Amino acid sequence: MDFQKYDLISYTSVFYDDELDYQVNDCMTVAEGLLIPKDAEDDFLVGFLKAIKFLRPEVAVDDIRFLGDDMMLDIELQSGYPLGRLVRTEV
Repeated sequence: MDFQKYDLISYTSVFYDDELDYQVNDCMTVAEGLLIPKDAEDDFLVGFLKAIKFLRPEVAVDDIRFLGDDMMLDIELQSGYPLGRLVRTEV
């Protein structure tokens, strides 16, 4: 199995702008060097993020969406509320 290394960024301050879009005001790195399989799917990612306590245990796969590619993956609630981002650190 091939793995990729990521850092996890948590959005610590989010607000609505005048157009009622979510904007990230502040963020922080909460984990570095996370090894994630290249072919990881949403259910694996949600379980992984729960295991490292980024997501609460009661969060279901259907509650979260992932947007992006293998270089950067945004983590959002289905409502569009941004939670954080996985950023690939090694190519």
